[in-house]
Amino acid sequence: YDCTHDTWANASVATLQMPDLVPTALAESVVKCVQDGSYSGEIIVRVENQGDGNSTSNFTVEVSDGNGWTGSGVHSGTIDANGYADVVINTSTWSASCSTCLTYTFNVTVDPNDEICECNETNNNFGPITRTLSISNPEVLDIDFINASIINDNFTGHIDVIIHNSGCDTASNFQVSLETEGSLTFTPQSVSELLPDSTKTIEFNVSGPWYDCGGPGCEFTATVDSEDDICECTGVDNIKTESFYGPTNIVISSFTSTTNENQVVLKWTTETEPNNAGFNIYRSVNESSGYNKINTNLIAAQGNATTGADYVYADQPDESGTYYYKLQDIDLQGRESFHGPVSVITSVDKNKSTIPIKYSLSQNYPNPFNPETKIEFGLPKPGLVEINIYDINGQLVRKLLTERKSAGYHSITWDGRNETGMTVSSGMYFYYFKAGNSIGSGSGFSKTRKMILMK
Repeated sequence: YDCTHDTWANASVATLQMPDLVPTALAESVVKCVQDGSYSGEIIVRVENQGDGNSTSNFTVEVSDGNGWTGSGVHSGTIDANGYADVVINTSTWSASCSTCLTYTFNVTVDPNDEICECNETNNNFGPITRTLSISNPEVLDIDFINASIINDNFTGHIDVIIHNSGCDTASNFQVSLETEGSLTFTPQSVSELLPDSTKTIEFNVSGPWYDCGGPGCEFTATVDSEDDICECTGVDNIKTESFYGPTNIVISSFTSTTNENQVVLKWTTETEPNNAGFNIYRSVNESSGYNKINTNLIAAQGNATTGADYVYADQPDESGTYYYKLQDIDLQGRESFHGPVSVITSVDKNKSTIPIKYSLSQNYPNPFNPETKIEFGLPKPGLVEINIYDINGQLVRKLLTERKSAGYHSITWDGRNETGMTVSSGMYFYYFKAGNSIGSGSGFSKTRKMILMK
C-alpha cells in the first residue's frame, strides 16, 4: 500500500490474522520392542498453532535422531488458531539400533519448506530431546556348585544360578530354569524383579545320586527368561552351561578355624591327594550361601597319591562378626569337592586405635602368597623396629624395615623381591622381627615366623 496517498488517510483499521506453528512435544513411546533383537520406532510430534489465524494448507514436519537419520511427516488440512495436531513421522527408513542403553537425540523442525506463511518463524524448531532406549537385558553370569555337596554319592544342598541385568530397565516377571543332560530335574524359579545393573542368586535345590546328572563331566544348563517373557536386544547371553565333574578322591582328615589376634587361621590336613591340583578358600557371612573365593592364586598341592600334608591359611576380614569358610579341592581332571563350612567369630579392629599391652607379631596374610603379603606388628611403646627376610638357608634376602615407630599397630608389605629388586623364587622364607630401644643390642623383643611364597 501507498500509505501516503490521500485516499487511505481515513481508512478503517484492519487486523491481519496469521498462524504461528510451534512444535511442543515428542511422543514418549519412540521405540517399541517387537521381539528379541528387533525394534521398530513410532515418532509423533505435537504441533500447536499459537497464532490468531488458521493454517491454510498442508505442511511438513522433519525429525532427526542424532544418529544420522532424518524422517518426515505431512499434516493435511488446517489447524485452527490455538489448536493443535499430532503429526506421525514416516519411520519406514529408520533402523532403530538395538542397544540396551542407546541414546537418541531428537530435533524437530516444522514447515522446513516455508509452505505456511507465519508471523513468527523463529520458533519452528524443537529440541534437542534425549531419549534413552530403556531395555532390560537379563543374563546368566555363572552356575555355582559351592553349596551342593556329595555325601555317599548323593547330591545334597542347592545349585546357585547367578543372574545379572546389564540393561537400562527393570526386568520383571520372568523365569529361570536349570537342566542337566541326565535325569535330575529342577523346578523353574520365578523372578518378580531384577533392577538395572543388579545381580541376584537363584537357588535350585538338588537331591538324588550325583551320577544322575549324566556322569562325570555332566553339563548343567541355566536359562534366564526361559519362557521369553522379556523383549531384549539379544538373547544370546540368556543361556550358560557349566560342567560338573563329580567329587575328587582327595581325602581331607580335618578342616578347622581359629582366631589369632585379628586374623582367622584356617588349617587342614589331607591323608592322600591323588591327582590333586590344589585348594581354594571361600568365605561368607551366611552359612548356606554367598560364598566368595578369597585366595588370589590356587594353593598348590603338597601331597600325592600316597601321602598327605598339613596346610595353613591366614585370613583377615575387614569387620568383626561371624564368618563361615569352605575348603575346595580341585584335581587335575577338573573335578572338585567342598568341605565345611567351619565358622569363627572375629573381633577385628581395622582402625588400630588402641595401644597393645605387649609386643606382637602376626602371621603374614595371605599365606601362602603370590606376589605380595602383609606383615602386622604391635608396639606397646615407641621404639626402633627391624624386620628382615631370610631364606631357608638363613641367608639375608631383604632388609624390609629399620625405622623408629610409635606405639600402636603397624603393618608393612613384602612384594617378594630381594635387596636388588629381583623377584625371589618359590619356597619357604622367614621374617625376623626385633623391637626395642636399641636394635643390635640384646635387649628388646624379637620373634621369627615362617611364610611360603607359592607361584
